[in-house]
Amino acid sequence: MNMHATGQTIAASRPVTMPRLRTIIYWAVSAPVLLETAVGAEWDLARIPYVREIFAHLGYPLYLLTILGIAKVLAVIGLVTPRARRVKEWAYTGVFFVYAGAACSHYAIGDGADRIGPPLAFAALTLVSSALWEGSRHDADAHQVRE
Repeated sequence: MNMHATGQTIAASRPVTMPRLRTIIYWAVSAPVLLETAVGAEWDLARIPYVREIFAHLGYPLYLLTILGIAKVLAVIGLVTPRARRVKEWAYTGVFFVYAGAACSHYAIGDGADRIGPPLAFAALTLVSSALWEGSRHDADAHQVRE
């Protein structure tokens, strides 16, 4: 802490270290995935007209919305729960398959990039988020071993 002549203390700013930078990037990548998954869960469970139209367009039964909605709620809980490694791994896997499956479904019926792109982007963000989480977990494990 720095002391000035006035007697006020000013906290020294923390330098941006690699683990801290990784955490910032992790949350910048993960926040959109978490938000989209949480909103998607609510929309699926509420069966709003937008998702009913998409499911009709894709040829999927509406009861699948309930299954996906519940799975997305559980995935969001798993992704934000600390120290639940296996749960988080399964949540990442499930979220990836939701978005990759959506992209593949749109591709399979001949939809264009405007319909394939967004879920494909969320699938990619999910992979990046998972890789950043895995990397930070391995860094933490290595740090604990050195102590």
